[in-house]
Amino acid sequence: MVMGARGDDGSEAIGRRVPLRTLLVLAVVAAVGLVSCSGDGGASDLSLTDIRDKLQDAGIECDGEPEEPEASDSDFGIEVSSQLECEVGDSTISMAEFPSKGDVTKALVIVEGFACGFGGEDVGFITSGRWLLSVSETDSGNTDTELLGKVSDALGVDVKTIECDESDSSTDSSDSSDSSDSSSSSSDFSDIALASGDDPLAFGDTAEWEDGVTLTVSEPEAFTPGDTSSFDEEGGEAVAFEITLTNGSDENFDPGSVFPNLRSGTTEASEIYDYEQLGDRPTTTLLPGDEAVWKVAFNVSDPEDLVMEIQPSFGFEYADAIFATD
Repeated sequence: MVMGARGDDGSEAIGRRVPLRTLLVLAVVAAVGLVSCSGDGGASDLSLTDIRDKLQDAGIECDGEPEEPEASDSDFGIEVSSQLECEVGDSTISMAEFPSKGDVTKALVIVEGFACGFGGEDVGFITSGRWLLSVSETDSGNTDTELLGKVSDALGVDVKTIECDESDSSTDSSDSSDSSDSSSSSSDFSDIALASGDDPLAFGDTAEWEDGVTLTVSEPEAFTPGDTSSFDEEGGEAVAFEITLTNGSDENFDPGSVFPNLRSGTTEASEIYDYEQLGDRPTTTLLPGDEAVWKVAFNVSDPEDLVMEIQPSFGFEYADAIFATD
C-alpha cells in the first residue's frame, strides 16, 4: 500500500509501501484520508468482496481480492481481519474489515486525534458496521473527494468528513522555535504523568494521573462467554475485569477511548467481545466528579500471570498505568 504526504516545500514526507494496519497509524499522521467507525447501518453486513462488486457495478474499476494481513503487522493493538486496495486512475481506494467494533473504535480515536496534524487538508471517509474505506490521491495522499462521492453513491453510505484548517497543521511554515508559547507543538504529545507513580500496581488498586483522573482495575475473575461472543474455545481461559473510571479533573472527560492491553504469560491476550453479557463501553461524557463502571474480558493462556497496560485516553496524552499479578 502506497501512502504519502508532502510538506510545504513540496517534498515527500512519507512515501512507502506498507500494510493497511500500519497505515492506520502512519497514514493519518501523513494526512491520508482514512476512516472512522460508526456508520450507516444499511451496509454494515457487506464484506469487502461485496463492496468491490458494488463499485464495479457502478463503473468504478476496483479489482483485486481481499487479503488477510500478516500476523506480525499490528499497531496499537488494532486487529484487521482483511484488507483490499485498488488503484483507480490517479487515486487509491483502501478498505479494511475489522473483527470487532472495538478495533474499529481504536482506529477512530487515532484518526480523529491526528487526521489534521499534518497538512491541514480535510479528511473524508466512508464506514458502516465493521468496515472502513478511504479514497486518497496517490501522489499527495489527500482525500479524492470526487471519487469518494461516487463510492458513497455506489454503496449508499454517506461520506463523513473531519474538517481541518491551516491552524491544525504541524507543518506550518512559521518558526515556532523562537516562540516561548508553552502550547507550541513541541508539547502537544507530552504525557499527563501518573501521580500514583510508575511502579506496577496490583489488580484492585487505583492509578491516578496528575489531572485527577483515576482508573481502578479489579482482580481478574472467571468468565463464561456467551454463544455470540468472539471467544475462541480452542485453548485459553476467559477472565473478566471490572474497570472504574473516575473524572477527578476540573473538565469534562470522554470515557470512550479506554482500551486495555493484556499480556498473559509470554503471549498477548485477545479481548473477548460479548455484548450480551458485558454490554457496551461507556461513551457519554463524564462531568467532573462522575464515574463510569464497566467490564472487559480476555482470553488468557495463564490467568496467574497477567500484565495489563491501560490509560484513560487511547493515544499519547496520558502515561500508561501497569497492573500485574503477584
